[in-house]
Amino acid sequence: MFAHLTLAVSLMLRPPVQRPDERMAVSWEAPSECPDGGELLDQIERFAPGVSMRAPTASLRGTVERSATGYVVALTFTSPEAATLHRRFESRECDVLVGAAALLVAVLLDPIASAQTVQGRVTSKPQDEPEPELPPNLQPEPEPEPEPEPEPEPEPDTRPLIRAAVAERGGERRASAVRAALRLHVGGGYGPTNTGAAILGGGIALLGPRWRAQLDASWVVPRVIRSQANVGGVFDGWFVAGRGCFVPAVGARERVELPVCGGGELGQIRGRGVDELPVVSEASLLWVALALGQGLWFRPIDRLAVGLDVQLAVPLQRGSFMVETAEIQHIAPVSVRGLAGVELRLP
Repeated sequence: MFAHLTLAVSLMLRPPVQRPDERMAVSWEAPSECPDGGELLDQIERFAPGVSMRAPTASLRGTVERSATGYVVALTFTSPEAATLHRRFESRECDVLVGAAALLVAVLLDPIASAQTVQGRVTSKPQDEPEPELPPNLQPEPEPEPEPEPEPEPEPDTRPLIRAAVAERGGERRASAVRAALRLHVGGGYGPTNTGAAILGGGIALLGPRWRAQLDASWVVPRVIRSQANVGGVFDGWFVAGRGCFVPAVGARERVELPVCGGGELGQIRGRGVDELPVVSEASLLWVALALGQGLWFRPIDRLAVGLDVQLAVPLQRGSFMVETAEIQHIAPVSVRGLAGVELRLP
């Protein structure tokens, strides 16, 4: 009795067994050259094995028709677990169209199994079989390496010589061109009277190859000279100097110039009595002198030069400034001055 009761309970708890013919209902209409419904089910099973057996309540209806570009399929899929799905797509080849329909239905029934099948098809690639190794006595001997060909001797490079020749010709063109210059100078020295004086001035010049011609104007800064407590005067002056120079150049790219200049000076020296005198009067003397000079100039760039000049001037006439019988100043027999200058050269 207990055995019959145990058998009855086990039969009640055992899940119902599906019969092999309980598969998803498929209604398929297609031209004769296309796969039929059985082949469609086989492809669905290849994407998701056993899925059609696990969905006996699902149904699929499909119709394949010819079109101008190939074939078109209309699918209607019905399942109790999901709403009814309608899809329509086309392809030039009917086999491709049926394969796409099978993949769509397999994904709807079991997306995980379908994804694993597709991924396995993509990632699995046949490995190339290794080539069998030959026995050591049958392996080919390595070919001897070819001897390297001797490198040809390099041809002598003439480009530096060409560049040097071009640079020399360019320097000759620059040297042969006449240029203009503007200059300023400041300095001082002994003269033009027999005391020291400060000098300011400027000038213009024409520059050529190894020569220059310049015209300078200088102003002797006023200064007070006294001989006695209440006897003296204020003295200043000006002069214009014309000079011609020979200009040798030395150093790298001839940037250091040593002009030797000679010329003449023409100007005026003026004196005015100081206010302590009962009668304040003015007097002037003509300045005419021969001049000689030596310079040292440096040209850091092509259009700029800085330098020093030492000048010696010998007056051609004498004269003096006197208050009554007392001499306050007289023209010095020799005037010596040192000047520092800067010069802008054009172009």
